[in-house]
Amino acid sequence: MELKLLTNPGCTVYRLNRGAQGEGFQLTWREGVTHVNSRSPRLRATDKLPLKGQAIARELCSGNGISRILTEPRDDPADPATIDPVFLVAPRVTDGLYLLPKAVNPQLAISELGANLSVPGVQPESSRQKNNMPEGRNYWQGVRAAAISAAELLIACATRALDVDHRSLEAVEPRPFGRGDPDPLLPLIQIVDAHVNGAGFSTWLGEERQAVPPILARIEECLREEAEEWSREDHQHDCQDSCYRCLKTYENQYFHGLLDWRLALTYLRAFVQPDWMCGLDGDFSWAPLGDWPKQAERAARLTLQLWGGDDTTDLIRSQQEASDSWLLAFRLPMREVVSGRGPWVIVRHPLWRWGLDKGPLAAFAAELGEENPDQAVLCWDTFNLTRRPGRSRQWMTAQGARRRKRRRR
Repeated sequence: MELKLLTNPGCTVYRLNRGAQGEGFQLTWREGVTHVNSRSPRLRATDKLPLKGQAIARELCSGNGISRILTEPRDDPADPATIDPVFLVAPRVTDGLYLLPKAVNPQLAISELGANLSVPGVQPESSRQKNNMPEGRNYWQGVRAAAISAAELLIACATRALDVDHRSLEAVEPRPFGRGDPDPLLPLIQIVDAHVNGAGFSTWLGEERQAVPPILARIEECLREEAEEWSREDHQHDCQDSCYRCLKTYENQYFHGLLDWRLALTYLRAFVQPDWMCGLDGDFSWAPLGDWPKQAERAARLTLQLWGGDDTTDLIRSQQEASDSWLLAFRLPMREVVSGRGPWVIVRHPLWRWGLDKGPLAAFAAELGEENPDQAVLCWDTFNLTRRPGRSRQWMTAQGARRRKRRRR
């Protein structure tokens, strides 16, 4: 395994609250007099406590909301400067374990994590069109789901080996790590102890003085035992994405919409084996990846059925000799087009990288472009197509809309 390990027995973890919309809290300066609790033995109801230069949530300053916080409020504070949106942070010192691959396969997109992501080929020209255009965090959400699922899988295996409660370890949001151009960014998986000041679990998992660090043994165990057990017919019949027999727990309920046992295993293997192609070479012999071609075809047919397409004429497979017909695309039905036929959309695995000049996806896109040179060729993953089909169609429609020429006056 080509993997770097680092343990930190005194790391500081920050729990970040970005607000309801993820854009921070809107605060404004206000001054006034606070309400006095009449039950307080040291204060009388007639006492006034001035409040100077306080930052209060903007939504509480409209209507009667401010009256529940301040009495005799004044609109003009001593410092009228505006406040930029802020995040709330709660620090905690504990033990941490960091996993970083030494290299990544350039054909795979396992490093597309974080907030500053872009969508290949998206160049909005108007504000109206920009509202429907996908953002990078939307387009690459399948990679984030795979990384989070892989971290939850490692926590489950590690706590079972340690014989401790599942809540003893926590996964920090996976993120890209590195300096960037020209060096490639690498995905970073972080696992920390849930106990304040740490309990030594993360440190023990990354202990390199042992013959094999325990976390590496757990990864090998996952890629061997979990891959075989979860790929059995009885489990696949009852579990479409994740269940309480594999990844779901009571503690990770806020991730249930992202968890996927197939993505967890494929991401983990791509994380430790940079030469693995994750099926992009047409090899789907590994059990967790074996049924993906059927999933891709099911997602394409479902999209056509939902939006009025014909799965006999609007579904096409690649004619590349090496592809063995495992690459397919569907024609997106669009009412905005006079002919009723929109762009071709290639169906890709969430971990495949789109936007490269070379590779099977680029060759298939060139093949489709020759047939319809006036229309764009799009590429979307099975995670978005199956998890949020309606929103994905809006994004694809915005991408495939033909550019209108401005009329000269």
